[in-house]
Amino acid sequence: MNIGFYILNINNDNAQQLACLNRLCELRPYDNIVLFNSVFDHIDTDPKYYTLHISQAKYFNGLLFIFDIKSALLTKDFPSPKKQFLFVETIDWNQETRFPYKFWHNVYMAENIELISTTKETDELCKICWKDPIANIENYNPEEINNVLQKL
Repeated sequence: MNIGFYILNINNDNAQQLACLNRLCELRPYDNIVLFNSVFDHIDTDPKYYTLHISQAKYFNGLLFIFDIKSALLTKDFPSPKKQFLFVETIDWNQETRFPYKFWHNVYMAENIELISTTKETDELCKICWKDPIANIENYNPEEINNVLQKL
């Protein structure tokens, strides 16, 4: 299975995502796990995944995990990924009130994007405002990500 992680900027704040990637590679040793990235400000001393530039994600024929609204806006029209999974950490539509409803609707209700909540609060709000998240995964737990992948 081809599994991609689209992370625009990697720094010390989101280094836990790299640790999750490495543990997922250990759980799924026969899968092709790729990190799509453009700015790498954190050193991963023992990466077990491939790293490609973010522009290559457009042609990635597999499942693509995205972690923020900016990434979702960039990737939602990519033709090749089979399915995209957006981790909903924050209530973006509550913080950025200057954007109209249609803007948020085009992201959260896109047919090729599934939602994954990271807290109970985001899970409930996504159910009320948009669509049901397929999972609730806290702290980027690789076992839970593996469970989502096995359901597919």
